[in-house]
Amino acid sequence: QLCDILGVPLSYIRRCLESNRANLAVSNLNSWRNCVPETKNMLLRKTDNRITGILSNRYSIFDDNEVLNVVEDIIGSSHDYSVKNYFISEELMKARFVSREKININGEDLSFGFDVNNSRVGRSSLNVKLLIFKWACSNGMLFGASTGEMFMKRHVGIGKFDFVSSFAEIIDTIPDSVEFIKNAINQKQGVKLTSEITQNLIDKFKANRLPVAVIPQITDLSPKYGDNVWGFANAITEIAQGYSIETREKMELFAGSIIASKVAV
Repeated sequence: QLCDILGVPLSYIRRCLESNRANLAVSNLNSWRNCVPETKNMLLRKTDNRITGILSNRYSIFDDNEVLNVVEDIIGSSHDYSVKNYFISEELMKARFVSREKININGEDLSFGFDVNNSRVGRSSLNVKLLIFKWACSNGMLFGASTGEMFMKRHVGIGKFDFVSSFAEIIDTIPDSVEFIKNAINQKQGVKLTSEITQNLIDKFKANRLPVAVIPQITDLSPKYGDNVWGFANAITEIAQGYSIETREKMELFAGSIIASKVAV
């Protein structure tokens, strides 16, 4: 982050450190810091007296506890949700909320919910994505910008009032979003996995730079959920649970994109 603000190549600083020339790296950074006006008002984020983020003076503070307090205030009294996953670190916060109300789709044990993501050090925007959750195996399927990214804003000019009003609107529009996804699931359950369709899905999986080593597992696991596009997408979300949070989210978003797509695959 400091290199970005100063316009110093990160690769150069890394090379200095790897070559035991830390003094040279410090000298260069200090020299450029004196030449860049923005550094006079840099925002330093700390955890346990350690600097964990260096941000420009345009960064708006809206921390994880504030975000979660808004969510609790809006859904706590009138909606029946449970927290299925929760992760917080010095850099990221991710929380998954799932409604206990079931969605009636051909006997599937599904519920809707949403993921809330934030970063107090600028690593992520504050965003909320719609989620379809399968209770039997705890699979989650995320729906991205085209269908289910219900809120997304960088930490520039954001505050509690913005998020309160936006999140309240999100809760009000969930029924319409869920109805769209129900129709999409019904459609994809009717699309059989021919060899051509399977290969198209595999090609798209590779194009999204997802872990190609799991492709044989996906094709083997798909029949467990159905010999159709819906089954393929569910296989992806089950396998995704064995990966890091960031990779899991990418795989869940890809699965959601398959279901939400207006074309067969």
